[in-house]
Amino acid sequence: MVVYHVRQWFRRRRFLAAAVYYAVASKYEVFSEPRRPFWQRWMESRRPSLDSLRQDLRRIASDRRVSHVVLELQAMAPQWPRLAVLRDEIANLQREGKHVSVWAKHYDLASLYAVGTADALYLQPGGHVAALGRQRTYLFFKEALASLGLQFHAVTTSGFKTAADMLTRSSMSDELRQMAQWIMDSEFSGVLAEIAAGRSVPTATVEQWCEDSPFTDEQALAAGIITGIVGQDDLGATIAPERPLQMSDWSQAGRRLVLGPRRQRRRPCAAVICVRGDIVDGPSQEPPVRPPFAIPMLTRQRAGDQTVVQQIRRAQRSPRVKSVLVCIASGGGSATASEAMHNALAKLAADKPVVVYMDTVAASGGYYIAVPAQRIVAHPATLTGSIGVLTGRFAYQEFLDQRRIGCETLRLGSSAQWSIGDLKPAEESALRNNMERIYDVFVQRVAAGRNLSAEQVHAVGEGRVWTGRQALEHGLVDQLGTLNDALRMVLELGDLPADAVLLPVIAHPSMRAPQNPGQAWESYLASSWTQLSQGRAWLLSPLQDLHDE
Repeated sequence: MVVYHVRQWFRRRRFLAAAVYYAVASKYEVFSEPRRPFWQRWMESRRPSLDSLRQDLRRIASDRRVSHVVLELQAMAPQWPRLAVLRDEIANLQREGKHVSVWAKHYDLASLYAVGTADALYLQPGGHVAALGRQRTYLFFKEALASLGLQFHAVTTSGFKTAADMLTRSSMSDELRQMAQWIMDSEFSGVLAEIAAGRSVPTATVEQWCEDSPFTDEQALAAGIITGIVGQDDLGATIAPERPLQMSDWSQAGRRLVLGPRRQRRRPCAAVICVRGDIVDGPSQEPPVRPPFAIPMLTRQRAGDQTVVQQIRRAQRSPRVKSVLVCIASGGGSATASEAMHNALAKLAADKPVVVYMDTVAASGGYYIAVPAQRIVAHPATLTGSIGVLTGRFAYQEFLDQRRIGCETLRLGSSAQWSIGDLKPAEESALRNNMERIYDVFVQRVAAGRNLSAEQVHAVGEGRVWTGRQALEHGLVDQLGTLNDALRMVLELGDLPADAVLLPVIAHPSMRAPQNPGQAWESYLASSWTQLSQGRAWLLSPLQDLHDE
């Protein structure tokens, strides 16, 4: 304690410029990622987290020596729940009396949503405002797989359970197109309304910007989208022309700003558990190298039930943990792993307050594990729901024939009916019976957790995906909000002060996947094939953006 106060005293007496220049990253994780092995850190840098962004900007907000904040923007990924945290922190800076300016080389829909509430938006000379429309891209691999001699056979609960369409179709089904359209309509209307509120203009004006975009720098200024056109070196003189501001970038200011609240290790705290990526049986895994786009169950990060259940049990056993925040960023995955996580979380919720925060997507299996919580918070643009089941497997007989690979199968017992060829009627019947049983359990879990009847769940289920705003109307979530709202709620339910520690729960190393390069590649690829070749039941959501990761 003495060391903390001495450091704080010295920091308050060091010179600090009146303006702090802070560069905002293009993508953020919600909480810091677990430490990865050296070879993965060397190949790909660690992404910053929203937690670190919040701490940095709140340190700036609490320092009375700072009067102006300048944020530099990069091209931002349209991850609306995460961008909403930056909106909240800009509002907090303004409440503390800071003038917030933003400077960028160009703006797009995501950046205008994130920083639209700032006091001034500046654009580099020659910069532009990109097209403000919204699009989502979906890839279909049926023909590509067929060219390799592979075919995926899928069995689903309804036409809306379309997560396997990318493997079984060459184009969008009517159900997928319908869902994609209502999701984009809900998401887009909400984003435009937030931009309009931030820029203090009617929504109709923002809609007209979308129709007229893209804009050059001068056109953007004339339309009222930006405040001014200025080079980076002239920002100080433009923001305060009567007395040009001195600015410190974060590398300097970070060493001179007052420290954040002191974190006492023995005080009661709230635990944080993150469920990221596809839900699988076994330990959690990271792809050895992140590909340019993410395919569910093949190239995404994985949340294993062994790892997550262990984290939940550690939080339950700790006498220091008074409440738990579960952050879900998952489109689902294995039905059995989802049930294991649900069961562990239900036992935790019976013992301690649990709040679920839904990030960009918390659907199907991701929604399944959320329902035991006392409170569920979702962003209006979160993708959730997708209450349904699919199953299937790859047929690869033709793949072997094309490569002149012989294959013979010995079977014992009449039930040994699985083949490497096309799906047989008896096999499909067995898969469908299993899938229907799992769907009934899924509906029962949701009905019990959300205090709904099975008929009410079925009416909004059958694989339908909803935005957070639509899910609130259907009773699937409790509240619309941001990560900050969920954090406040978990502290309140745990009777904890606002400066209480948020303790990330880390799995024991024995529950992690192999860490050397050869083992990581072998384990990850073998797991991918196993997940998709054995006819398991899946709680997977469609409509996940290929670039969400």
